[in-house]
Amino acid sequence: MEGTDSVGLSSAIINDGTGQAALYLRRTGGTAARWGIYIPTGSTDLRLYAGSAGGVGDAVTIQNTGDVGIGNTVPDTKLDVTGTASASLFYAGTSGSKTAPAFTFSQDTNTGMFNKAADSISISAGGLERLNLTSTTAS
Repeated sequence: MEGTDSVGLSSAIINDGTGQAALYLRRTGGTAARWGIYIPTGSTDLRLYAGSAGGVGDAVTIQNTGDVGIGNTVPDTKLDVTGTASASLFYAGTSGSKTAPAFTFSQDTNTGMFNKAADSISISAGGLERLNLTSTTAS
């Protein structure tokens, strides 16, 4: 491991008496930090907690359904990110259609982008195709 901080390290497995069980790792000195893995009281979720002098909170939630929330304790999909996310590649598992585009919005599912044919991209609004771009034309 890297680093030259003079630090104290501690860990604990706790049950707070309300049914919440947790494993906490804490570093003091240098850059202080506290991380925990816990199951909230009355829940089947598994959460990763991050804390430091600058702030504390649940960073990741894994539900027993397999849904994962990053910055979100109530994920609605397999990966639900609250905040900005980036990727070097994003792949849609379907081509979509004008009424159900592959790339869409949660509150407007018949508006977005879809792949009508090879080497083309289309944009729909309200379930109607509004623009089609191919390698040779735009219509």
